[in-house]
Amino acid sequence: MRTWLVALLLIGVATAGAMQMWRRDGDASGDAPVALLADSDRDPEDAGAASDDAAERPTGDDVAETPAESVEGESEAPAPLVVDLDESTGERTASASGSLAGEVGDGVDRPGGAVALAEGEARQKAVALVDQAARSNDPIEQARLLTAALKAGALDKAADEKAYAALLEANARGLLNPRLDALCMRIEVKRGDSLWAICKRAEKEGQVPVTPGLVRLLNGLKGDNIYPGAKLKIPNVPVSILVEKSKFRLSVFVGELLLRRYHVGLGKNNKTPEGEFQIKTRLIDPPWFKPGVGALPPEHPENILGTRWLGFAEKEGFPEAATFGIHGTREDDSIGTESSNGCVRMHNPEVEELFEWISEGVNVVIRA
Repeated sequence: MRTWLVALLLIGVATAGAMQMWRRDGDASGDAPVALLADSDRDPEDAGAASDDAAERPTGDDVAETPAESVEGESEAPAPLVVDLDESTGERTASASGSLAGEVGDGVDRPGGAVALAEGEARQKAVALVDQAARSNDPIEQARLLTAALKAGALDKAADEKAYAALLEANARGLLNPRLDALCMRIEVKRGDSLWAICKRAEKEGQVPVTPGLVRLLNGLKGDNIYPGAKLKIPNVPVSILVEKSKFRLSVFVGELLLRRYHVGLGKNNKTPEGEFQIKTRLIDPPWFKPGVGALPPEHPENILGTRWLGFAEKEGFPEAATFGIHGTREDDSIGTESSNGCVRMHNPEVEELFEWISEGVNVVIRA
């Protein structure tokens, strides 16, 4: 029995020694088992310490650049993508560091880049206005949206022409519809009234100069005959003209709505003045006072004024403004060119139409 106990004791001592040797060998070789703890099993303080340690590591521009060791047969690693946040706009711009700076998307302005972007955004807004007009059932609202899209000048030629055609159709159903009162007031015709008398009364009541031709247009009248008791539609918003020299275009507005636009000719060597003017004189078949010659009657073949003249008033600091105006021409080929002495030229049939709607005092803006 005593011999049996001694044998068991010797076996236990040997086993313990073998286990210690196995552990030492495992630690030295890196093969010792590692305890894997789930995140939920870790000590919260240990986890916090790990987070703090990560937060203290330098990032972004704080990291010193260390040249990477190139491996023969392998390409260098691509430059990291840097995303910056513009605090003023909230927009993010992405760029590759190093040699890729200045490429598309890096937020760096390049010649023409900002202009192209602005033009693209303007075109998108104009197209959106046209789409919004197409969804509207209100012809006045349609005309307002289409006017805004056309005034932006950002549509391509085909889209611009289509939008203008849609505007004319909307005006026929809205502004020029005798039954709709938008942008207009009503004046009742009294016994003995004429269209001129109605216009004078309308100007006094609405503070807006009006012509018989515009009253005929808004009320669908074919002539000057009016009848007592009729209530005529009279605009209570001003008519105005915009000339865009870069487009060789003259546009007529009733309030904020575009009524018509025309192709025009301008002054040679950029002689057509820019600024704001007022219509002062209205002449049918005007004579032309040719420098060094004198007055040429309207039927004279050298009279360059055509069938109508809408002359500007003098303005402070520019008394010569009274020598400029809008007129017709027999030289139809000059429309769309710079060939006049500074006046705005129109085809005779078109200036005759414009003349019917424009009274003294109408504002004219001429811009580049």
